[in-house]
Amino acid sequence: MLRAVRLKFLFLFILTVVAIMFVLPSLTGGLPGWWEKHVSSGLKLGLDLKGGMHLILQVDMESAVRNALNRDANDLKEMGEKRGLGLKIGDVAKD
Repeated sequence: MLRAVRLKFLFLFILTVVAIMFVLPSLTGGLPGWWEKHVSSGLKLGLDLKGGMHLILQVDMESAVRNALNRDANDLKEMGEKRGLGLKIGDVAKD
């Protein structure tokens, strides 16, 4: 039991040291030469963190409403056909 606890602490210690080794170059600028040979040059920022991308999404409201109405009309038509109702559903207006 005691050995399992020691192994867990050893694993956590090694994991912490490795994590610090990878994060430290991102936080400090002047590291010794031997450090830079063995550890990467820090975290590489993606486009979203560098500010290299600007994207604006918009919704075409007329098209969205028309699509929703068409789906509802089709659902009503299918429900009426399943239940044997004589429903007549016209087309959704284009304007």
